[in-house]
Amino acid sequence: ASAELLETAADSGINLFIANQQDSIGTFTDKTGNVYTDVDDLDNISESQSDYVIGDYSIKASAEPMSAESGGVAFDRVVRESLEYLSQDPDGFVLMAEGAKIDKKSHDNDFNGMLAEMLAFDDAVKVAMDWADERDDTVVIVTADHETGGLAIAENATKETLNESYSWSTDWHTATNVYCKVYGVDVDFARYSSL
Repeated sequence: ASAELLETAADSGINLFIANQQDSIGTFTDKTGNVYTDVDDLDNISESQSDYVIGDYSIKASAEPMSAESGGVAFDRVVRESLEYLSQDPDGFVLMAEGAKIDKKSHDNDFNGMLAEMLAFDDAVKVAMDWADERDDTVVIVTADHETGGLAIAENATKETLNESYSWSTDWHTATNVYCKVYGVDVDFARYSSL
């Protein structure tokens, strides 16, 4: 599916596409002739001289054990390298980073897995917010497309009792409102920060 997403995204002239998969996407040429270079080591993304880059890695929650043999990379590192690469464009950039596994784990009603993914997403948001703190031209928007699982946590839950203090009402999406938080320089987005 990631190769199909890249083919669609490439029509927009996207400069960086990082997918969470084990199988290599490989070098790709879009309809206009832009050649996307496959960078197989995350640490080399920010050093790439190519205007069009693909990265395909096994992206894991920061809380999961990672070894050199597993080839896993933490989501916050993906965001950090992406910011370093995209910030080289003097015209600015938009980075969209999705913590999609939060949804998957919630569909599975896997509380501990969802929590690990949520914490990894939180680490990635912190990277983006720290980046914004150093600049006067950056806005970070954090939101979700929907809620999944109808997770309820007991009001009196503590860190110690959390594993016995939750319940799922479904394994699908719900109509629960999601938050939209805006952080960074004020470019008239402040009116959305309470949504």
